[in-house]
Amino acid sequence: SWTPLPASGHQGFAEALYAAERSAMSAPVMLRGVVSDPQQPAIARASAVSLLGRYPGPASSDLLHAALRDASPLVRAAAVQALSGEPPEQRSRWLLPLVSDPVRAVRIEAAQALAGVPLTDASTAEREALARATSEYLAAQQFNADRPEAHGNLGLYYARIGQQQRAQAEFARALAI
Repeated sequence: SWTPLPASGHQGFAEALYAAERSAMSAPVMLRGVVSDPQQPAIARASAVSLLGRYPGPASSDLLHAALRDASPLVRAAAVQALSGEPPEQRSRWLLPLVSDPVRAVRIEAAQALAGVPLTDASTAEREALARATSEYLAAQQFNADRPEAHGNLGLYYARIGQQQRAQAEFARALAI
């Protein structure tokens, strides 16, 4: 009551996230507003990016691709996740540059999303960067090997690259834990 208006950026994202969780018709427009507003906190923009993946279309796609170049690693990682369901040729085009991201979390998200994707047009340097990022991803899962989620992640990874027996073994370990 002692301030006439809320501070700029004050919880401006809450309504958009709520609308998306309810699948409201206004959700895509509201989410795009949050994603494109640099005054919003990075965690809010990253949350909006992850939800925006549910609403395909040119406007959403353009924002998701732009989010891959965002200054915040949270937003970049969320964009990788949101685009991980794209067809393989589009995934390799958009996500391959992120296996060289300066932030490890973004690199391993990109490596995981590119598992099993044919890289016919990739350069030697891009393939080497992907191999390094994939090693980081696998090491991160092994570090958390006492958790069933890590074995589930490894099972999905091995299934994507066509190593079905290894995938089954990892899923069995996850169930055992």
